[in-house]
Amino acid sequence: MEQQIRFCATADGVRIAYATVGSGQPLVLATGWPVHLELEWQKPFARSFLEKLAEGFTLVRYDMRALRAGADLATSRLFGGRRKS
Repeated sequence: MEQQIRFCATADGVRIAYATVGSGQPLVLATGWPVHLELEWQKPFARSFLEKLAEGFTLVRYDMRALRAGADLATSRLFGGRRKS
């Protein structure tokens, strides 16, 4: 299985990344811990868990508002970093 990452926009214009994997009824995984879609998918234990959840479902995950797919976590405002110009 491979996840597909797409983006949507909030009412105030912030782009939020979301990932889908699998097929079937949607199952939304909402986490309370900062998750980076691409980095989490690269971890073998996490990926195995996510693929199991996606069996028979379309698993939907999303980045928290302060994170974005492909961003450097060290520069994320969530972690006290500064944005690069």
